Amino acid sequence: MLGYDTRTDAAAIRERTGALLEHCGLYERLSAEDNLDLYGRFWRLGREARQARIKELLTHLDLWDRRREVVAGWSRGMKQKLAIARGLLHRPELVFLDEPTAGLDPIAARALCDDLSRLSTSEGVTVFLTTHNLAEAQRLCALVGVVQNGRLLAVGPPRELVERGDSLEDAFHSLMEVHA
Repeated sequence: MLGYDTRTDAAAIRERTGALLEHCGLYERLSAEDNLDLYGRFWRLGREARQARIKELLTHLDLWDRRREVVAGWSRGMKQKLAIARGLLHRPELVFLDEPTAGLDPIAARALCDDLSRLSTSEGVTVFLTTHNLAEAQRLCALVGVVQNGRLLAVGPPRELVERGDSLEDAFHSLMEVHA
């Protein structure tokens, strides 16, 4: 991964990756700014660099004006955005996002997808997205892999997979039937 051996270079891999897992892992009693400051300290970011990066990410995600609010009162979508900011705080090369829009209403999910797309482009980071939302994968991903029961059934640009059906969902179902 990233040119490192996962058995011997785990620390180097962790330094170059970020993640948003099923549970956002935020400290609910802290403000957004304090959450990111804490994680910035974990990553050993200097004070000035940490503050600048926090402002940059929160501004980019439209959370800057609410940075001093305690996270417990935030919507799930806002917490997801903050967790994504946390995953990008140390400028990783690769970010893993597990179902980042799960549980969000359609408007919040679309806004988060737009933010992810902009961040991926502006940060130059590779995003590894796990999702069951095929329309989301089609909109966000340059390359899609279809996995069933631990087997990679297909991989390619969404357009190529769509050519097998009317949508990525149709292509997915066709692949499932072929490999059933």
